Amino acid sequence: MERTRIFNMKATVKGFLPFCLFALLLMSMTSCGDYYDIVNSVDEPATMELDRHAVTLMVGDQLTFKATFTPDELNDEDLPLYWMSENDDIASFDDDGILHAVSPGTCKVYGTSVTETLVDECVVTVIEPWTEFNARAFGREMMVYADVKINGEAPTDDILVAAFCGEQLRGIGEMREAQNNKKYMAFRIYSDNLSPDEIPDDFDPYAETSGGDDDDDPDNDEDDGPYVEVIYFQAYNRKTAQFYEMDYRLAFDGETHGYLSKLIEIKNK
Repeated sequence: MERTRIFNMKATVKGFLPFCLFALLLMSMTSCGDYYDIVNSVDEPATMELDRHAVTLMVGDQLTFKATFTPDELNDEDLPLYWMSENDDIASFDDDGILHAVSPGTCKVYGTSVTETLVDECVVTVIEPWTEFNARAFGREMMVYADVKINGEAPTDDILVAAFCGEQLRGIGEMREAQNNKKYMAFRIYSDNLSPDEIPDDFDPYAETSGGDDDDDPDNDEDDGPYVEVIYFQAYNRKTAQFYEMDYRLAFDGETHGYLSKLIEIKNK
């Protein structure tokens, strides 16, 4: 496991020596993220905590962690930290302490104090990016024109919005602008699902299942109804590595949903 040590070039001897004296008072570590006794200094035990303990990144994205120390006098921006990954093939730190998502998988990364006695960890999951897929693998498509909002705002260039069925990517949102300068998002969504007249009138896309029998198997002869694919939407902020579940679902029917004069409203939950 390769270790990367990150130094802030603004560090001075004046700021570093008091910390070294303070660090000599730290007792041995009990477990990652737990507290550590300090004697003859302050009553409050010393801790270090990362701002993220679980994160999902897409291949090619990056993230900078922040570490918070207690007592507050330990929070000195001029002090160095160590950053480590247990699997650099999945996620690795560069010389500036920035984590890079390399390939799909899951691993732990660690941040440690300069004395290596305060440690905290984060579970990093790296997934394939939401990119173009083989549309020819599907026989049918439908369009959705939507007014998409993330926390009340239109998506920025850092935010991706995509359509899914189960865990399978089925469409990628494309930001467009109408003649009146109104921005909207267009989704071309693919499937091999039913024609519109085969979907029951009372089908509820917000129910737990996607139609058909309980295991959603379209090839099961014992289905108690037609199998209907439910399309849902997710958003991902590449800058903050944050995912958003959106509040809109619909059955794939091959029709067009939404128009420029009346867009479908889709917002995060």
